[in-house]
Amino acid sequence: MKVIKRDGSTVPFDRTKIEVAILKAMKNGSGIYIPEIASNISIDAEKHFENFKPTPTIHQIEVYVYERLIHYGQKETARAYEGYRAVQSFKRHVNTTDENILGLIAKTNEDILKENSNKNSIIASTQRDLIAGEVSRDIARRKLIPPHIVQAHDEGAIHWHDMDYTLQSIFNCCLINIQDMLDNGTVINEKMVESPKSFSTACTVTTQIMAQVASNQYGGQSITIKHLAPYLRRTYNKFYKMYMEKYNNEELAKDIAHDMMMKDLKDGVQTIRYQLSTLMTTNG
Repeated sequence: MKVIKRDGSTVPFDRTKIEVAILKAMKNGSGIYIPEIASNISIDAEKHFENFKPTPTIHQIEVYVYERLIHYGQKETARAYEGYRAVQSFKRHVNTTDENILGLIAKTNEDILKENSNKNSIIASTQRDLIAGEVSRDIARRKLIPPHIVQAHDEGAIHWHDMDYTLQSIFNCCLINIQDMLDNGTVINEKMVESPKSFSTACTVTTQIMAQVASNQYGGQSITIKHLAPYLRRTYNKFYKMYMEKYNNEELAKDIAHDMMMKDLKDGVQTIRYQLSTLMTTNG
């Protein structure tokens, strides 16, 4: 007994494959798990197609299985089986992204353009990220995510978050350990950045760290700004020491150091505001 596959090749009929497919639809779809029915339908199919002329196709067998599930009163499992078949059919497609991407470029694909409110979908860098996301989503659906999970996602039973980034080994939102990188130094673009000697420098290094993080992840990031506070004291101490050595007048040195500290505070906060307001990455 033979069966014709979708690529036209002929292989031996194997009723266990029918049984396994029904069990998956029961376990991952309807939740109504009755192995006896799966076994009975696979036996029914084997008998039905035993002397079938011409050689039956996979599609004909799938239609028969669906009808037998209805016959046995398993409507929910039949629906899950049909959905599973649809997902498997989708996963066999070579390319499913063309229309989505062309719609993105033409600004007609509202689903993708408005999917992330944090991104300006009009600018080129964001569009390139969204295009890459559509390719990633397509490969993930066809090659990485199990069919029953894709089916559940499409039906709204679950939501696979950030499917457009599933393909890449990068992560979502980040809480940056800014204290460690400021106190002990850090490495940016393979160059050592030492612990800052002033508040304004600490603010500059902080925004540089955030820019690096933004370029290597997706999603937001958070820092605890209290870790910048000790560097304001470093600014004060630096100028106090400088002007004590120059004037040997403690009150004058304290007064000037305080003024310089306040100026550094203003400059540092301004740096953070300007840098983060104008920061752009390839993620848009």
